[in-house]
This record gives sequence, structure tokens and C-alpha cells, in this order.
Amino acid sequence: MKENKLYTIVTGNESERRPARAKPTEYFQGLKPQEAIAELDAHINFLEEELRQYANVDLKVPENLDKAREVSSELEIAQDFLRRFKEEHEAGLC
Repeated sequence: MKENKLYTIVTGNESERRPARAKPTEYFQGLKPQEAIAELDAHINFLEEELRQYANVDLKVPENLDKAREVSSELEIAQDFLRRFKEEHEAGLC
């Protein structure tokens, strides 16, 4: 997966049924909450657009299918990260 300045993806532990998660970067932690949310929203929109491009690609080609899965997986992780960040922010934990 591509590196980004907002988070790194930490691989989950399958034996403990812990999925992969996003870990915030120092850059992300330095942002004000509303800036962090705006940047995450923009990144999620980028991933959604990238995933839409695979609607017109032959997914029988293994490389295309692998890339579509990769983008889809990162999108889910980013959405979960945003949800958790908003919950923590609303609870006053950030």
C-alpha cells in the first residue's frame, strides 16, 4: 500500500482476530481535530475515486484484482480510522 502522511497501516493479528488498523503519524497527531478530520475525509474521497476506476477494469486480470482489493482494504481501514478518531474526539480523548 502507498505511504501517506496521515497514518501507517499496522497488520492485524489473525490468531487474535484483530484486523489491520491505521496508526496515526506524527503529522496527523500535530493537526487540530477539524484539520485532521478534513484531511482524512479528503484522503477517503481519493481512495473512493481510485476504487471507482476499477469498475471499468477487467478484474479477471490478477494484477487488477489485487490492486482493487488493496484499495478497497485501505479504504475500509481509513474509514474505520476516521470513525474511531471522531468517537475519541467527541469523548474528549484527543
